[in-house]
Amino acid sequence: MNGQISYAAFQEQATTFHSASVRLGDSWELKTYSIVPGQTRIYLKKCCTISTQVETMTESTISVPDQLPDDSECGDIDDYNFCEDMSTADVDCEISNSSEKTLIQAEYHIVYSDSYSVPVLYFNAHHITGQSLLHHELGLLFSSFHAATMKNQIWTTLTQVEHPILQTPIFMLHPCKTAALMSDVAPFASVEVKEGSYLIQWMSSICPAVGLPIDLKYMT
Repeated sequence: MNGQISYAAFQEQATTFHSASVRLGDSWELKTYSIVPGQTRIYLKKCCTISTQVETMTESTISVPDQLPDDSECGDIDDYNFCEDMSTADVDCEISNSSEKTLIQAEYHIVYSDSYSVPVLYFNAHHITGQSLLHHELGLLFSSFHAATMKNQIWTTLTQVEHPILQTPIFMLHPCKTAALMSDVAPFASVEVKEGSYLIQWMSSICPAVGLPIDLKYMT
């Protein structure tokens, strides 16, 4: 197996996957688009809301006298820039780290690439307030298992491009290493996976890295 898939096989497997999604009550959609008049293709789409942990900084307020004894300290000025005016009665002098859950809305597209002969994962994500995630915030999508690898490779693995169908800005998980990945996966997969379930094997390997887990029931 060379790690690639033809569009005809992708179309068949995407259609089968979508049928399974309907049976499982999952929210994948099968979308169509035209590349030339009278000829249509398909791609997969899913929208979901992700609950993730985000680190926050909190400040606590302490009271200090108007005049501090000579041996009193209020933290390191380099660390606490807000401790400059010691004439006030209340001074914020402590910072603590905490984490809280935040909601992110994400949209994923799986589109076939003729150039690489593999599926490609595209996605956009934004905060529940509607503000788009910036490139450096994409780590909020990563699972703890994938976080270290993805954060180290984020600048080379994820690229913001123009959507090949919609012509809108979107992030792409670059497909240049997909064929090699699938070639490595194939020897450890069953005959059925190698010959008829390329797409689901690829999805279960790729999608969880960017916050999109795949139900193991799809494998059966």
